[in-house]
Amino acid sequence: MTNTSNPQPPSLKVVPPAKMDAQTQKKQETPVQEAIAPPEKKGTPWGRLLLLLGLAGGLFAVSQVEVTTSVRGKGQLKPLPENLQYVYLDEPGRILNFMVADGEPVESGTILAQVQSQDLKDEIMAEEIRLAEEEAKLTTASQEIAVLTHRDLEAQQRVRAARETRARVEDDVARLSSSSPPPRIERITHEIKSMDSQIAGLERTMTHQNNRLDNLQVRIERLGENGVIEEGALSVSYQEDLQERVEILREQINSSISRIEELRNRQQAKQAEIDTLAEDKERKLEDLDHQFRSEEAQWRTIEQELEAAQAAHQAQVATVQKVKERIAQLKSQQLENRELESPISGIIFAQDLSEKRGKWLDRHDPVLQIANLNRLKAEIAFHQADADLIQEIVERGSAQVELKPIQPGYPTEIAKVSNMKRFTQPDDSAQTQELILTATVNNGGEKGLINSEFYAEIEVGKMPLYQRVQRELTKVLKLRQHF
Repeated sequence: MTNTSNPQPPSLKVVPPAKMDAQTQKKQETPVQEAIAPPEKKGTPWGRLLLLLGLAGGLFAVSQVEVTTSVRGKGQLKPLPENLQYVYLDEPGRILNFMVADGEPVESGTILAQVQSQDLKDEIMAEEIRLAEEEAKLTTASQEIAVLTHRDLEAQQRVRAARETRARVEDDVARLSSSSPPPRIERITHEIKSMDSQIAGLERTMTHQNNRLDNLQVRIERLGENGVIEEGALSVSYQEDLQERVEILREQINSSISRIEELRNRQQAKQAEIDTLAEDKERKLEDLDHQFRSEEAQWRTIEQELEAAQAAHQAQVATVQKVKERIAQLKSQQLENRELESPISGIIFAQDLSEKRGKWLDRHDPVLQIANLNRLKAEIAFHQADADLIQEIVERGSAQVELKPIQPGYPTEIAKVSNMKRFTQPDDSAQTQELILTATVNNGGEKGLINSEFYAEIEVGKMPLYQRVQRELTKVLKLRQHF
């Protein structure tokens, strides 16, 4: 109902709908107590109680059922300490290389390793340094031979060229006095002969001119002796013509004489040129002969140097080979007694072979171990919750254990364990403790793998189901039990 004495603010005022039926208004006016009906009284639920009691009894009965119980753990197979035999070096040495690997089966007398019995490393290193030096010398000698061979070929070519040039000049010198002189001399000789022909022609002309001059002079003399000139019988022009003709002939004769002298001078010059050319040829021949002999001497020297270099190269090759043989001898001495043999048959049990490779070991230092696998040591880790069951197994003294290799490809084996001992160690979480059961496993067929991991299960008998469940919950929740 709305209270009109205490009006609400306009924003919070509730206005009922204008039209409401009478029944709705009546329900609103009815008190709440009248609308709640009183609860109906019921009897005790015996059926449910009986059902719960039946379930509890059934669970109790089931929990008391005896079930087969076994302990399960995880372990590893290892050789027994008494079945491990160490292999030692009789003399100090360096392990060069192992011929076997961890887990590999060997027979008595099998080569286990190569051992350097003498420490000749420094001496070998010194010889190897010497070898490097000698090989460097050998390389230098080879390069020198290559250079000298090239120089020898060049010297041969120079000697051949000098010999050919000297032969050509010798031929030219020999042809100087022959009918077929060298071309240039032959051309000059032809010029001299041509000038001889010209001189002969000029001499003939001059002889003819002298004859004409003599005739003119004789004729003039005769005219003078007869008085023809004095009497004036001859005209002046004729006389002058005769005198002019005499003068012309004299000039022509003098010109011929001059020309002949010129030609003879030229002949002498040409002959001097021929003599000069001949002297040059002979001088050149001497120079070429000297050059040829010099080139030939140089070639012989290079030949001797090449022979000496080749001999030195051969000696250096022998030296290098000798050093190599010395190194091989030292390494052979270093590898003497290098074979370390297995004293027994068994399985190699050594995981640190790579660490020992290259190390120098003293006398009686252990190299590796050889294990006899006819019996193995099984270390099985069990949960601390199974401590009482493990105690029962230990008290019994023997048990059958089922070994299930984790590595695929190997069948499950049933082995008899004995000489069981127990000790504890913390597990990975450090919250609980593991129980380690150590047992000796007969491995006559040598089917077990060294260091192989496996699941182990040992049957211990029967116990109530609730105890089994309790144990499993303890393991799952990783609870710690004190024992």
